[in-house]
Amino acid sequence: MSEVALFGPVEGWSLAPVATWMYTAGRRIGDPLRMIESLAGQLNDAGAHIDRLAVMSRTLHPQLVGWSVYWSRQSGARRDNFEYSTRASDAYIGSPIQQVQEHQAMVRLHIGPQPVEGEHGLIPDLRAEGITDYVALPMISGAGTVHALTLATAAPQGFTEADLARFAALSNLLAPLIEIAALRRTALGLLDTFVGPRISERILAGQVKRGDGDRIDAAFWYSDLRGFTKLSESLPTDELLHLLNDYFEYCAAASSARGGEILQFIGDAILIVFEIR
Repeated sequence: MSEVALFGPVEGWSLAPVATWMYTAGRRIGDPLRMIESLAGQLNDAGAHIDRLAVMSRTLHPQLVGWSVYWSRQSGARRDNFEYSTRASDAYIGSPIQQVQEHQAMVRLHIGPQPVEGEHGLIPDLRAEGITDYVALPMISGAGTVHALTLATAAPQGFTEADLARFAALSNLLAPLIEIAALRRTALGLLDTFVGPRISERILAGQVKRGDGDRIDAAFWYSDLRGFTKLSESLPTDELLHLLNDYFEYCAAASSARGGEILQFIGDAILIVFEIR
């Protein structure tokens, strides 16, 4: 594969040192937030004028449709989680991210100084930060999941066509690293759901063989719904499931706020541990 295909055009700033960093020091940064923050620094050191950089990733989670890490020159780095309801929000509908995920193609926005009728709600926020050019690109995982990379600049001239070619190369280089981070987040999400967050990190760290464990002082809460058998025989299935979901939501909110960790749902029962420290 040619240098142009790997790193974009030869003339101008080079993506090569950024790619070298990504696959040496960068890939060893386990926290996606720190990795994206460091990537922004690497890009700017190489000569790209980046004022905003973000990655949006899909995930497999009972409550979350995805997560993102975001960096801007003005406000630094942050992490966000997105619930399933986000996909029905004005922030998502018609956004560049929706277009990227549905069409798997680059989306570019030139941000002028004056508002334009019908522009998406993202654009006034970009304009307020002084952004002049914004691009969103797909990052497609080996399983076909579409993640997204966005870059924006406040440079008066915006991005050049050579910049866009480098960003397309960057999205391909970054995709495997984001896929690894996404798979870890998915694994943690599923483990958190079935064994709890205290145990999930230990499992991923290698405590998986018979006999692994440690001793803790703890109190246990076990409860179930009074009269559930009668309810299960009299309520329609949809109403019964809605009742169970509400019951578990209230129990989870009350216990987690006080340091409890749900160990197991057993029919209409719930088992929670409170570690004593």
